[in-house]
This record gives sequence, C-alpha cells and structure tokens, in this order.
Amino acid sequence: MDDTAEAKAYQDEINAVLGEQLSAEDEEAVMAEFENLEAQLAVESLPDTPVTEVRPEEKMKAPADTEAVPEDIDEAIELPDVPMKAPERPEAPEKTKVLEEPLPA
Repeated sequence: MDDTAEAKAYQDEINAVLGEQLSAEDEEAVMAEFENLEAQLAVESLPDTPVTEVRPEEKMKAPADTEAVPEDIDEAIELPDVPMKAPERPEAPEKTKVLEEPLPA
C-alpha cells in the first residue's frame, strides 16, 4: 500500500510541475539544457573517424579491380565545327487561298 501512495504522490508532484507556467528565465534555462542534450546526442551518434593516414602516392594509384581510364580520352573525341552563320532555310512555296462560292441554303 505504501508503494501505491508513494507512486500517487510522485504522480501528483509531476502533474503540479507540468501544470505550472514557466517564467521566461525558467524557459530559457530549459531550452539551453535541451540544446545541450541534443548536442551531446549528436556527438555520440557520429561515427568515429579513421586514424590511418593516406600517403600521396597511394592516392594516385587506382584500385586493382577497376579498369584504368586513359588520360587522353578527351583527344579521341572529334566534334564538328561550330557554325558561323544561321542555317539557310529553303523558301516554301507561297500558298494561295482559294475562295469558294457559298452554297445556297
């Protein structure tokens, strides 16, 4: 029975605290603590960074399982010259409108 009374008293205390209006100072303190907790959680959830160093000559090597791309690939592509004037359009024959006689009603 003591446990139930203690639990009820604890719940009443929580309800009283939650039911109160916070002052501006209290709210600022709560928000600062909340931001601090969020920052701690963000840092804890980040993965660890690798500690090994990569030497410059290792950066330049391609992995053995991939094909090497030739460096002169840009030279193999031949593109057409850029036109210097607008293309000429062939003249379309002029269309003449044929007038038809109205039909009697």
